[in-house]
Amino acid sequence: TARLEPNGILVKIMILILAFSTNCSIVIPHYSDNIMSLPSALSIFKIQSIFVTMFWKYLTYQYGFNGAVRCFNCLIKYILDILHSANENRNIQHEQMMKKLVEETKNLLKNEN
Repeated sequence: TARLEPNGILVKIMILILAFSTNCSIVIPHYSDNIMSLPSALSIFKIQSIFVTMFWKYLTYQYGFNGAVRCFNCLIKYILDILHSANENRNIQHEQMMKKLVEETKNLLKNEN
């Protein structure tokens, strides 16, 4: 959090942008159950585009062009780090579950023999 600018408006707008992002989720949807139509996908993209434009204009107003670039870069890096960390945690949890399953299977097979 030390990397983030202490500006609540930036965080709120970024959350809105991420809320309309379809490929930022760590949950893998079942696409056969949840197929989005092209018009609704385009509507979501347009909404996200409006928020990104509003966000960029706010950044340039608040910090100037160079400051906006630095701030935007830090926010994107922070979000990517969060997503990476969430994915790593999910992988670690999966690995632990698989190890436990293998151990329990070995114990079960030993007990049967």
